[in-house]
Amino acid sequence: MAALKHNLTAHKDAITIIGTVGYSIDPTAKGWWGANSPGVEGFNAEMKAMGFRVHPLIGGLRGNLSHICNATTTPNECQVQHFRRIWASPHGFIERAVDLIKQGGWDGVNIDFESSAGTAQDAQAFAAFLKKLADAVHAVGARVSVDTNCTPPNLAHFDCLAVRL
Repeated sequence: MAALKHNLTAHKDAITIIGTVGYSIDPTAKGWWGANSPGVEGFNAEMKAMGFRVHPLIGGLRGNLSHICNATTTPNECQVQHFRRIWASPHGFIERAVDLIKQGGWDGVNIDFESSAGTAQDAQAFAAFLKKLADAVHAVGARVSVDTNCTPPNLAHFDCLAVRL
């Protein structure tokens, strides 16, 4: 950990945002997601205290997914099915993201909803979700950063270079 902190500090002028792997979506969790490790909040706070802009990452799935996916569903398809549920009814997720920013004093959030599955309609739904999320996050003076999967076949559906939030 000391070496990581040293390297981050040595390259501070070149680092725009630290997007830590912080939170995985748990479909069974009351609060939408949970910390991946007990130390993630402490690390984020330490990076913020060192003067870095911090966007905790929200993405991936964990927990019992049997009520979402069956044995024939691939992991990527399972993720997309869950993302569709979020995009269709985003209010609770967005509210929780804004609360996370406020409680941690973060500069924003990083959304990591990458998947190699999905359709053009999914890309449109994701863009609409990001717009709603960005509006709410910007209202509290924060930003949204997004991880996208810009490899074939995803290039057919996502304009990976046009995401500006």
